[in-house]
Amino acid sequence: SVLKISLFVGFLLLGLVSMSRAECWHKELAEGATQCEDSVDNTFHDIGAKWKNSKCNDCSCFEDNMKCCDG
Repeated sequence: SVLKISLFVGFLLLGLVSMSRAECWHKELAEGATQCEDSVDNTFHDIGAKWKNSKCNDCSCFEDNMKCCDG
């Protein structure tokens, strides 16, 4: 029925809105750095590491920057 289709499309659109709110940020590393510092937990992670901090941010440490995204 039209009502079922409308409800399905409505829930689908709500799901897309919540996914689009994921926010990411980058932090540049000092030249020669071998670790990234997670300022949320004050922890250090080696280049190449991936982790989830206490605020459920998904983070990755790269050679020149650290990237975290809302989890």
